[in-house]
This record gives sequence, structure tokens and C-alpha cells, in this order.
Amino acid sequence: MAYTAEETYFIWLASIDGIGPITFSSLMNIFNTPQAVFEDGPLHPERFKSVPRLSSKLGRMLVECANQAYLDGFLETLEEKGITAVCRLNSLYPNQLLEVFAPPLTLYCKGRLELLQAEKMIAIIGTREPTPYGRTVAGKISRSLGENGVTVVSGMARGIDICAHLGALEVQGDTIAVLGCGVDIAYPADKASVYEQICREGLVISEYIPGTKPLAGNFPARNRIISGLSRGVVVVEAGERSGTNITVNYALDQGKDIFAVPGSIVSKTSVSTNLLIKSGCEVITSEEDVLEFYGWAGRKRRQVEAAKLKLELTFQQRIITDALEQGGKSFDELYEITEFSMPDLFSLLAELEVKGVIDQQPGRIYAMSDGGDR
Repeated sequence: MAYTAEETYFIWLASIDGIGPITFSSLMNIFNTPQAVFEDGPLHPERFKSVPRLSSKLGRMLVECANQAYLDGFLETLEEKGITAVCRLNSLYPNQLLEVFAPPLTLYCKGRLELLQAEKMIAIIGTREPTPYGRTVAGKISRSLGENGVTVVSGMARGIDICAHLGALEVQGDTIAVLGCGVDIAYPADKASVYEQICREGLVISEYIPGTKPLAGNFPARNRIISGLSRGVVVVEAGERSGTNITVNYALDQGKDIFAVPGSIVSKTSVSTNLLIKSGCEVITSEEDVLEFYGWAGRKRRQVEAAKLKLELTFQQRIITDALEQGGKSFDELYEITEFSMPDLFSLLAELEVKGVIDQQPGRIYAMSDGGDR
């Protein structure tokens, strides 16, 4: 991917170990631009002393790395590993992430970059040790979302996360995995095949530079990205002290919708989900509940059903649908076009309405069904 000069310096500064969103902002208050840090920092290293909480060690590292060899080497590493750096300046950077606390400086990506701009994203999260019930439910919800054009977001952890990703992939749906390590590392290692499939068919992202190990401290911060990308968060199973609760808290702070799957009151993996329900979040009782909540319910499925019905039409019914494929028409217009008698036309239109192939709109205008509720 080609980067602008401004993006290049932004990516350079974000690549320095120790430069996070807060330190980056402090540097900008002193230097104004990443390019100024790159060019002026080595000439005036004393300016780093004015940056709040910037250690002398990090200041020295900034001076050492402010050279073309380091910058070119980092960009070459990205290219060799098939990684694209999408910084805040890039039009692909998701607008919704700019609204979270300490937005990631750069998203390192492998896969289909267009998914960063997906209109409908829902996170599915839960315990790493789900019950068979939890695995089944996570898969069913994910497949339902995937079939209806919703991008499933999760963290590729063992358990519910993996079930969510696989559910979307099973129906050729879209999915985004947000990692707590470098995007070039398949973690957990025993799920490398899932990682590779998401890289091919979905999108894997991380705010951590390539090569970053999956340290425990990385995962809580990664969770703000999972919730930040998503319109809502579905919690399938979560124990009392589950890390899932961190994501839920981020989501609540971000004003996102929370959905919970009810579980057995004697199951340790359902303690947090049942408490969420008790506190008033949305309850999941069907794999299509999320779709219905947002008005996305079953559109694709009903469109497929309508297409199948059209294949079963009689020759006379097809004459009418062929006319309506060009746009809605009144009864009088159809009478002239089809040359059917009025009683026959009334009868044929009624049959097509019952089948759900056409709809009658105000003013006796007939049109092809859009696949909505009938």
C-alpha cells in the first residue's frame, strides 16, 4: 500500500515501542506533527524533556530511530509480511474508533481492508471455556448475522470468540479478529488455521506493532477496539470474573447496546450474562434477536425465498412480474400492458400478493416485494 508522506511519519512515530495514544498526544502538543519529531527531535533533544511523562530512555530511543534507515526498514517489514498500516489519517480508519478513549494510533491489518468500513458490525464475546450450549448459541447467532450481511467482530480467543468467527465463515459471512499481539502472530497457536482463514476471507487487526508477543496486559486494551468497532456487543457465556466484563464496561462507556444470552442459574459460565439480564440489558432468545432489534431481520433470507417463489410462477403470473420488474405500476397500467380481463388480473394479482412476490402500495400501485415482512 502506498502511504502519503504525512502518513509515513505518523506510522513511524506510532511504531516506536512506548509511544501510545496518550504519549503521542503529549508529543504533538510540543512538536505539532510526527514529521517535526522525526526531523527536529534529533537536532533539539532537549525538547523531549518538556513532554509530560516521557522518560529519558524513550527520548533517546526517539532520537536513535529518527532516521531513514529505520523508517524504510519498518515499512519493508510490513510489506514483506503482507501487513497494511492504517493510521488515523487514512480514510479507511473507522470513524467510530475515533470516538473511543485513546483511539489506536495505527491499525495493522491483514486481509480485506474494506471491512474496516463495514456499515453493520456486531461483537460476539464470551468465556474461553464455554459449555456445549454456549458454543452452539454463539455459532447460531454468528451464522445468522453473517447470512444477513453483518460483520462479526471478536478477539479470536479460545472458546466463544473462535465459535463466533467460524460461524460467520461457515456462511461466507464477514468477520474481523482483533488481536492482543502483533497481527503477524497466530494466537492461540493451536488456532493457526482459523487465523489463516480469517486473513484470507475476513480481516485480522491489531494496534500492536508486528512481532509484539501476546502479553496478558495487551488484552484489556484490545477489548476497547472490539466494542468500539461494533454497534452492539453480544455476550454468550461469561463467568463472574471473566475478562468479557472488561469489554462490556468499555461498551457501556461508549454507549453501545449490550445483549446477553440467558443461561442456567447453576452454571458458572452464565453468572455474568444472567447478571447483565438482571440489570436490564437486551435478552437473546433467538439467533435473529439482534437483527430484529436493529431492523435488519432476515432480509436476505426472505429475498432468497421470494426468488425461489418466482421460479414457481405460472406463465400468466410471469407476465405480470416481468412488467413490474421495470418499476411499480397501477392496476390500469397493468391492465393495458398484460391485456388480461379485469377479473383475471384481479385474481392473478391476489395470488402473487399471497405468495409474497408483489406488494400493493398506496394508490393501488403494485410493485415487486423487497423481501420485507409479509
